[in-house]
Amino acid sequence: FSRNSHNALRLHRLFLSSASNATISSYLRELTRHPHLAGTKPSLETLNYVQNHFKSLGLETHVAEYEALLSYPTHISVTARFSNTTTLEFDLNDVPGDSSSSSPVVRPYHAYSPSGSAQGNMVFVNHGEERDYRALESIGVSVKGCVVLARKGEILGRGGIVK
Repeated sequence: FSRNSHNALRLHRLFLSSASNATISSYLRELTRHPHLAGTKPSLETLNYVQNHFKSLGLETHVAEYEALLSYPTHISVTARFSNTTTLEFDLNDVPGDSSSSSPVVRPYHAYSPSGSAQGNMVFVNHGEERDYRALESIGVSVKGCVVLARKGEILGRGGIVK
């Protein structure tokens, strides 16, 4: 046998001997205990947890540092401007009734999208699925040049509405 096949066999045995429902559950609990957005302190804590765990199993570990261009979420709000010049701002960082808004959960954002603002008539598009746009089109509502507002949920992920 070659050295690679011995290594593969050793890793296979290590995995089988250390994997159980209880251990996998504890790993999952630890890895999802807090958000670990790249480049943040919790991300470093997650790296240390994984590295220490691998070392405790006798695995060789290496950490490489990279200079990476990362974007992070900023303030998210919608401001409604009415014809009588009044405005109403909705802060989307802290949504009433949403228990996750006061927790350390990273609010949804589109990575690598520049900060900015959009202006236009606002159209509510339900979940922003293709069928929702077809329903609006069938009653003569066009979203061209508009800002669309979609509710979270259903099937689409964070980027599914933006096209």
